[in-house]
Amino acid sequence: MNADLRMQLIRLYRRLNLTEQAQQELTRAAQLFPREERFILEAVQLLRDAGNPAAAIARLQEALKTQPESVALRLALFDLLLESGDTVAAERVLQAIPEQDTAEWAYRRYLLSGAKRALERLPSESMPLTEERAALWFQIASGLLADLSSELLDVRRLATSPRPNWAELRPRSERAVLTALNIGQWLEKADPNDSTRALVAHVRFASQMLAQSAQHMARYVLSRRSEEEERASLLRIEAMRELEAAKHALPKRQL
Repeated sequence: MNADLRMQLIRLYRRLNLTEQAQQELTRAAQLFPREERFILEAVQLLRDAGNPAAAIARLQEALKTQPESVALRLALFDLLLESGDTVAAERVLQAIPEQDTAEWAYRRYLLSGAKRALERLPSESMPLTEERAALWFQIASGLLADLSSELLDVRRLATSPRPNWAELRPRSERAVLTALNIGQWLEKADPNDSTRALVAHVRFASQMLAQSAQHMARYVLSRRSEEEERASLLRIEAMRELEAAKHALPKRQL
């Protein structure tokens, strides 16, 4: 009946990749401690790591029927929904959390602003970026940068076409510059620790190069000077390489 020892045993099984035994112990723990959030969260993580996020989401939703007051379970559900790309459902979950003045809630609002591409109203305070938070933060950050890269590539394609519509391309290229600046500000809100510092550095460098690429592309649209387009293209490619390097800097989650 010692919950701490049971959790240690479950995590030991997981570190040894004995998933079946870990699952068996989690089932026993759920029977012995049905309202212990940490066993529910561990079971959810096991499902997620096994590549079954839908089952993990369903497990949390089922647990919340009996523990609707649990903030920890709701935050975990928010994270999984956001990870799966369902920003609408994630936002509903966040709005249902009664404690909306906590640091954990504020961090999720920050993540949601990035996922929704709503970067105009950012929090005034910095957001600690721990090892546990790194993967979801990077998923949203890389999505922002990939979208901007695609937009710049599309602007380049249209600008170098046989008959460019310069009147349409000018505001579009200017919006890309503004978007790049907003992304940079969103990234600056992340306050890394030792385990996430390299990750954040790579992502910010990629963002800076994309911002420069956007500026060169906007200049090309105005001046039609080929060197501006070439510089924009080179910077965009290098930014995507830096983003790939960031992926390798993701800290491995410790059990």
